[in-house]
Parts: sequence; C-alpha cells; structure tokens
Amino acid sequence: MEFIYGLGNIEDAATWLLNQAHGRKIITFHGDLGAGKTTLISSLCTLLKVKEAVSSPTFSIINSYTTGSSEMGFV
Repeated sequence: MEFIYGLGNIEDAATWLLNQAHGRKIITFHGDLGAGKTTLISSLCTLLKVKEAVSSPTFSIINSYTTGSSEMGFV
C-alpha cells in the first residue's frame, strides 16, 4: 500500500501511517538525506502527544519517545 504526500498533507500521511501500524511500537524509516523522515516523525510525534524534542533518525540506531499513553520507537 502506498500513500503519496507532501508538506501540505503531512499530517494526513502521519495519521495514515499510524493507522497502518495497527498498534506496533516500532516503525522503521528508510530514505535519502533530506527526504523528510524527521519532518514525518515530528508529525507522528505531535499526533502521539510526545512532549520531548524530536531528533533526526539518520544518525542514530533508534529514537524512542514517550507518547501520551505508551512508548514508541522510530528506527
């Protein structure tokens, strides 16, 4: 399944992705530098009510964030 998005509808993409995750706690991302991974993850974290700073997944093994109800990791 594919969802094509841009900055104008990134919140829609984040909502779609969370719905596709079906409660999974870890989501992996793959893309070139500057592809928008951090921007998408920031939108996901906003939807999940994360209060901590969001950082780029490019140079880390895993970024873990505490959501309003649990913990979620982005690789």
